[in-house]
Amino acid sequence: MGPHGEKEASYFTVREIWSPVQIEWAQLPGDFSGALPVENRYYETPLNECSFAWKLVNFSTPFSEQAESSTRVEGRLAGPNVGPGEQGILQLPLPANWRESGALELSAFSRTGVELMKWSWPIDVAKSSTAESGAVKQTDGKPFEVTAGKTVWRFSPASGQLVGCSVAGTELGFGRGPVLYAGTLENALEFSNDWKAEAKSEGDSVVVESKNINDGSHFRWTVSPDGSAALDYEFAAIENALAYCAVGFDLEESNVASKRWLGAGPHRIWGNRLKGPQFGLWEDEYNDNITGVNWGKPEFKGIFGRVDWMEIGLKSGSSLLVDADSRASLGILRPKNADETRNEKNGVGPVHAWWHYPESGGLHLFHKLPGVGTKFANAEALGPQGEPKKLTGTLSGRIVFRAKGQSE
Repeated sequence: MGPHGEKEASYFTVREIWSPVQIEWAQLPGDFSGALPVENRYYETPLNECSFAWKLVNFSTPFSEQAESSTRVEGRLAGPNVGPGEQGILQLPLPANWRESGALELSAFSRTGVELMKWSWPIDVAKSSTAESGAVKQTDGKPFEVTAGKTVWRFSPASGQLVGCSVAGTELGFGRGPVLYAGTLENALEFSNDWKAEAKSEGDSVVVESKNINDGSHFRWTVSPDGSAALDYEFAAIENALAYCAVGFDLEESNVASKRWLGAGPHRIWGNRLKGPQFGLWEDEYNDNITGVNWGKPEFKGIFGRVDWMEIGLKSGSSLLVDADSRASLGILRPKNADETRNEKNGVGPVHAWWHYPESGGLHLFHKLPGVGTKFANAEALGPQGEPKKLTGTLSGRIVFRAKGQSE
C-alpha cells in the first residue's frame, strides 16, 4: 500500500493467495460446462452463507477507437454447501451459447456482502481479421522489401531478420528481430549469428525463411494480403539453467505513447509473482514509474501475462498490433528496476527490487520469466519460482504483427 492507501500490485497478489474462497483454475478446460471446483478456507463459515456473481463479457477488437467491454448476461447465486476446510463444486447456470463470449468473470462475496475475490477466465473464440486485403509484392531489385497495402516490411538479406517497418511512409521504430535473449545468474549468453536467408512468393503471400547454419535454429516470416507479418520460430535448445529467456525485437522507447491489451492486468508479473492480475481489456499511457517511488498508476514497462493481443500506440500516430498465437508473457520496454546494480560492497543483494532482463530490445516474448528480488534478498534466494531453470527442448512459437497508420 502507498502512503495514501494506493493499492500496489502485490495487494492483489496477497488478496488472491489468502482469499478464504479459492478457485485454482488458470484457464477453463475444453469440456467446461459451468462447474467450478471451489475450496473453502474459512475456519467457521460454510460457503452457502456466501454469494457469487458471474457475468459473460465481450471485448472490443484491436484498433477500435475505444477500449470497451460489454456484459452479455449475468447472474447471482448462493454458494454451495461446502463446509470450512472442504472442497466442492460451484455450478454456474450458464446459457447454451456461453462460448460466444470473450471471458467469464466471477466474484465471491462474504456473508456481509464484502467482495473477497474476483476471477476472470478467457473463453477461446475464433479470431477474425478486420484488415482489408490487398496485393503483396516485393520491391524490384529488393526481394527482402515487401509491401502489403500501405505497410512496408523490410528484412535483412543476410539474416532474414526484420529490420524495419513503415506505414504510409512513417517509420514505426520497430525491427531487429527475432533475437534470442537468455542469461544465467552470472551473465548474458551469446548465440550464433550465422544465418542464411531467402525470400520467395508462396501463393498470395511473400515468405522470408532463415536457418542458422551452426545450430539448426530457424524462423519464417509470412507477409499476407491483410498486411500482417507472421513469425514462426524455433531456436535450438539451451543447456544452461536460465534466469530469463525471451525472443525479442527492437522498439524505440521515444516513440511509444500507450498500450492496450487483452490479457492479464492491469499490473505486470514476474516468475515469482504471477497471481493478482486478472484477464480483461486494459489500457494505459506511457510512464516510467517504479513502485515505492511513484504511486497511483501501474507501471507501464515490464512483463504482462496471458496476453492475447497488445496494441502499442506510437507518438507518430501509427499503431503496432502484437497478436500472440497462444496467451503469451509479453515484455514491453526495459523497466528501470532492471538497471539497478547489486550492492557489491556487502553482498546483501540489490539496493532496490531488481531482476534479470534482456539487455537490449524493447519488445520480448518470454519463455522463462525472471524473478524479482527485494531490498533484502535476490530473487534466486526467495524460492523455486525465482530460481534459474533449465528449459527442455527447442524454443518455438508464433506471433503476428500488424501495423496501422493514423489515417486508417
